[in-house]
Amino acid sequence: MPAVDILKGGDMSAGSEAFWPVLNTGGNQTSIALADGMLKFSSAGGTNGAVYQAIPVKKGREYTFAAKIKGGGATETWFEVIFGTAAPEQGKDYSGTKLIAMSTWAGCGNAPFDGDFVGIGCDGVRKSDGKIKFEKDGTVYMVIKGGSTGSGNMGPNGIMIDNIRFLEEQ
Repeated sequence: MPAVDILKGGDMSAGSEAFWPVLNTGGNQTSIALADGMLKFSSAGGTNGAVYQAIPVKKGREYTFAAKIKGGGATETWFEVIFGTAAPEQGKDYSGTKLIAMSTWAGCGNAPFDGDFVGIGCDGVRKSDGKIKFEKDGTVYMVIKGGSTGSGNMGPNGIMIDNIRFLEEQ
């Protein structure tokens, strides 16, 4: 059987923001907005912020994360997909299993990019394939977090993400 996408609003069409609450991770907030069918993160420096979605998962089942990302080249910037079992809390940074990330320190995102996150991302435990399994049935949180240091920025048009999928093997 083909894998099934279990995310809501991953196509970033109008109304998708209802499925992706913005998480203030403390401090200055990265600007996050749905525009032109993409979720756009932008920062002039010294910010952090995220969106998240609660997802029901099954023990031992394989899941694959996929998305398209685009940007004009960033400096001192991170853009991460994190999975955790703790519910995100407003005003607190979020950490967990960093599945895939674009990180200018790890060597990606410095030059313009446009394509599959797997392939562009150069950091995270499954940067090469976006696959993950969970140890028990329950709810996990997919957190997409991005920011820049005080002297960094997310590039001339920020970082855009679209066509986010989380495929559950059947």
